[in-house]
Order: sequence, then structure tokens, then C-alpha cells
Amino acid sequence: MPAWAPTPGGSRSTCPPTPTSPWRSSCADGPTEREHPRRRGGADFTNPVIFADVPDPDVVFDGRYYYMVSTTMYFAPSVPIMRSSNLVHWSIAGYAAAILDDADALALRNGQDAYGQGSWAASIRFHDGTYYMSVGSLTTQQTYVYSTPNIERGPRSRSVLDGYAHDQSLLFDGDDVWLVYGGGSIDLRRLRRHDDGTLGWDGPATRLVEDANVDQTSGLHAEGAHAYKIGDYYYVFMIEWPSGGVRQEVLWRSPSLTPQSAGGAWEGRVVLSQGVTVGGRPGTGVAQGGVVQTYDGQWYAMLFQDEGPLGRSPQLVGVTWDDDRWPDFDSQSASARGGARTAGDGAAVVASDDVDNLRERAGYWNTTNADF
Repeated sequence: MPAWAPTPGGSRSTCPPTPTSPWRSSCADGPTEREHPRRRGGADFTNPVIFADVPDPDVVFDGRYYYMVSTTMYFAPSVPIMRSSNLVHWSIAGYAAAILDDADALALRNGQDAYGQGSWAASIRFHDGTYYMSVGSLTTQQTYVYSTPNIERGPRSRSVLDGYAHDQSLLFDGDDVWLVYGGGSIDLRRLRRHDDGTLGWDGPATRLVEDANVDQTSGLHAEGAHAYKIGDYYYVFMIEWPSGGVRQEVLWRSPSLTPQSAGGAWEGRVVLSQGVTVGGRPGTGVAQGGVVQTYDGQWYAMLFQDEGPLGRSPQLVGVTWDDDRWPDFDSQSASARGGARTAGDGAAVVASDDVDNLRERAGYWNTTNADF
């Protein structure tokens, strides 16, 4: 057991275990048995858990399923939503929206395109029975927030925020909603709820950390924020890539969102600096992602490693917490122990692209037999 097992703030399960057995779900539509990432079929999981390009992952657990979002850049539909009962085996559950926005570059109109831009680094959270997804777009220079009580069927509320919040993360703290974002620095900006249920900016941004790099003087500046209130601390997980080194997972934390007001400061350190050999190819470093707590109180991080032509594949890493409430990443779980994970049905993340592979027509937000 970890020396300290914190409980994430701002989340509420709508599907608690039954009083008689913590291993069995009480949800009618959920899995009949709770599954542990390391114990499905009595075997350890294999990294990468998806042998495909699923960059910048973010994961949330609603008490029944794990849901993951990723970067799709210039592709449509916008922001894929993947579902798993054990953090290992994933299928497509839907998309945040059919299109990100009606822009010439996204629709390939008037000679414009969004190659290398589009939407980057989506965030997903589950708070008080509602799912929230946010994503920023370099193409439209806007930031989008989607909310829904049913992540797979909708309906969804769509909020458009002026300005591009780079690699933003949703953060819930009681009744307060924030976006945490930045490249090379960390900024915080509050959101307010409108009468129609949409969200908008509430005041200007506050600079939390001026230089978010940790022990780095050159290379990719810290970015890819994943923000949480866990126990007594606020945590912001990020990625940096020092010149000549591997990608690293860095973490900033503070007992207060704005410690500067009391003469304090955020504290940062490198929490993972390790490359994993996959298919004989030396790893470039496992990083960029957040953490998630399982039904039985254990913690995992879903990160990625760039596998060259394959893309950035998800790596599942076990996490424990030391007595000082810093996370320890399990280097043994950050290692490849097998081949690709594929499945034969059209809902699988990795599957044939033959049109005959689909058992039914793709639907709008997974609605049966509906057209885009």
C-alpha cells in the first residue's frame, strides 16, 4: 500500500461499489466485474497499451469506466473519446463534436488548411455528475469547453472562449472552475457559468510560475499541463525535453493556488526521466499526461512516448505517493513487455480501415444510424 493515498478533490462517483463486494459494480450498464489494470486475466499489462498514435492523453474515472481523450490536430471529428474498464483495453466511445468549428482552414476551403494545427492536448474531467472536455485550437485561436451528463450519447453544451490557451487543463476546486495552461510558464484563469449553462472567462489570467522548466536551460519548454487538487495540494504535471536528453515528466505543486499572495511559491521537480525500448527502438522518454485513481484507491499515470513513424503511444505507469506527498513513478511498469494490442471490431482503437470492418454506419456522437 502507498505511504499516503490521497483522494482527488472535485469528483463524485455516480456508480459506487455495492456494500457487499468492492469488486462488483452496482451499475446496470457497467462491467459486471471490476478489473485491475495489472490483473486482467492474471497477467501484467503491456506498454504501450495502445500500439498507435494517441498523443497527449488525459484520463478520468467516473466510478464505472475510464475515459481518455487525445490530440487529433487537423483531423475530424474533433477530440476522440475512448473508453476502458481497466486502463488497458480501449475502444472508441465517441467524439467531443462532429467538427471543431466551421473555419476555412478546417474545412479545406479557399485554399486553406490546418495541417500541423487544429486542436491540441485536450483535457477531460468528471465533476458532480457532469463530464467536461476542453481543447485549444491553434487554427481558430479559440478554446472550447464541452459539457454533458452522458459522455457517450450527449447532449453536449459547447462553450467558446476567446483566445488560445496552450495545452490547457480543467481544474475543479469546490464550486470554482479554472483553466491551467502555458508553455514555459504556468497561467491560471477562472471560468464563470452563464445562465444558459455555458462557460466564459471570469477575469484575467494569473501567472503561477514564471519559469516552469526544472533543471533545464535549453530544449522544449515545460508544457502540457494536467492540473489537480489532490488532498491538501494543487498539482500541475507537465512535460519538458532538455536538449540532448529524453522527455521528462515534471511536477509543480503548492498548498495554495496563489501562494505568492502569502510570500510563498510553487515547488517543482522532475518526477520521471526514462526512455522505454519498444520494438528494438530506444525510447525518447515517457512523459506528458496526468494521473488517475482506480476504484480501489491505487494510482496510475497515462503518459506517452514518441515511437517515431508509429507516433506517440500511451504508456501506463503505476504511481505511489511518499510520506511527503510527492508521487513515485514505477519504473518497472514503464517498460514494454509485448506486442501490439488490436481488436477485430470497428470500435477498437486499432483496427482495419476496410469499410467492411464496420458493423453499422458510424453515427453522430455514436448515435445509432445517424448521419454526420
